[in-house]
Amino acid sequence: MAQHRSKTSPPPDTLAQLESLGDQLVRWVSANPLPVLGTALAILLVAAVAGGVSAWRTSRDEKASAELTALQHAYVTAMGGEATALEAPEPANPETARQVRTEYVERFVSFARAHAGTPAQALAALEASRIYEALDAPDQAREVLQEAANELPDDSAVRAVVLRRLAVLAEAAGDYEAAAMANVAAANTPGYPQRLDALADAARCWAEAAKPDEALALYARLKSEASPDQYRVPPHIEARLAELEARSN
Repeated sequence: MAQHRSKTSPPPDTLAQLESLGDQLVRWVSANPLPVLGTALAILLVAAVAGGVSAWRTSRDEKASAELTALQHAYVTAMGGEATALEAPEPANPETARQVRTEYVERFVSFARAHAGTPAQALAALEASRIYEALDAPDQAREVLQEAANELPDDSAVRAVVLRRLAVLAEAAGDYEAAAMANVAAANTPGYPQRLDALADAARCWAEAAKPDEALALYARLKSEASPDQYRVPPHIEARLAELEARSN
């Protein structure tokens, strides 16, 4: 008897592609253990169930996934690691590290641009941003992420991961307004698991940017959209926003 596939389950070919994309996410997240990035694999699975990975259902995008995996393996090897390693090691010679990073960051950026609007672009841009940081080039790190965010669909949960990473870099540069806007955009992405965390961070960044009205508007939104038993604003953010709220009364 033929088996019937659930309408919400991805077809077998999509599952195979998800495994390849998932391997890349595992590798990237393992080297970037920030809480903001820790849900990348969960996002991928949610997207699969919701049909959000339709862009990976063609042979062309399956090929892109394989090419990105090969590029990542080549980078790790050039840095002196095993091809299957989860993270590139730091070469003993700083000049070797600089040369390899300079070469491969350009390759990751080129790959991202060649696959604009797909999960492959997001993954390549995330890796490129990390390499740019290692090269002490924070502006370029933000630029490649912004470019990916501009190209990816607004309802893409993978785009939300890119936006959250962009917010982290913007905040590190003292650009709190840009960080707030990136966090809000991530929070407004359907199906993004860290939506409420993104809202809280956006409110905090607006406060840091001396924009109390925007911060309080998001604080009110947080309190209206999340019950205390569902989500608790981190204490340091809660204290800052509560202080702003008291001053405004």
